[in-house]
Amino acid sequence: MLLEVSKKSLLPERVFKIAINLNLSPVEFRRLEHVLNAEIKYQKSDLFSNSLWVRNIMEAQVNIEPGRPPSHSQHEIMFAKLHYLRHIIANIRDKILNSNKIRQKWIKALLFWDKQQLELRDHITTSNMGLVLNMAQHCKYANVEYGELISEGSMALLRVTECYDYRLGFQFSTYACRAIGKSFSRLAKKIYRYNHISQLHFDPTLEVDTTCQQLRQQRLSDSILQLRHYILGQRTELSEIEKEILRLRFSVGQYKGTPMTLKDIGSTLGLSKERIRQIQNQAVLKLGKIVRE
Repeated sequence: MLLEVSKKSLLPERVFKIAINLNLSPVEFRRLEHVLNAEIKYQKSDLFSNSLWVRNIMEAQVNIEPGRPPSHSQHEIMFAKLHYLRHIIANIRDKILNSNKIRQKWIKALLFWDKQQLELRDHITTSNMGLVLNMAQHCKYANVEYGELISEGSMALLRVTECYDYRLGFQFSTYACRAIGKSFSRLAKKIYRYNHISQLHFDPTLEVDTTCQQLRQQRLSDSILQLRHYILGQRTELSEIEKEILRLRFSVGQYKGTPMTLKDIGSTLGLSKERIRQIQNQAVLKLGKIVRE
């Protein structure tokens, strides 16, 4: 499995063979590939050749109080150490890539110092997360969720950690807050553009399927036309009283308008409501027989 994963990497063949013999884990293989191919960002300094300065930086302990960001002097120590670690990694990488005979200890050293610089970078980022949280809490962008601000601010903080030059003298928090604020602004603009483009106005007619209703209406219209044909025609076997009740009941012929109720028809013709119902049902049965025939 390890061999299958490693063969997909971009490691030079000679480095790949040495790495296989070291029994590296898949994670170490991917990290080795990244270090050998990606740009190593660090600020070069003449102090890196000063053994006393190097010893002091590497032995310096930075104790950060919980809940408080590092001070300017603490940031200077941590970033100086971070850049020196990356300086070591860059030198080892050049040795590996430019040497005809690669030694296993070089690859081990490369991975060791890479792990040290990653842990220090993560420590710097974690200790300054309070900047992101504080700015997100006081951010007043509509339609932007708090979690999205935290995510975007964290990425901005990580980018700042990669490119911050500790030698310039200004506070890391000043540089970081500016980058975090810009990332919030970009996120808000992105969400606004997305909502503005994808926003749809609510149209109730688009939410209802009127196909069945239209079919029912068409069938009703056809039935009424057919009913008019049989009621007004001369070939039906309906009596005059049956035709009259159907005309009034279904608004056919000269009685076009609002259909009358059984009670109203009974009052008009001087019959009871129940008698009108009986005559209507009898007439409907006759019409049904005529239609079937």
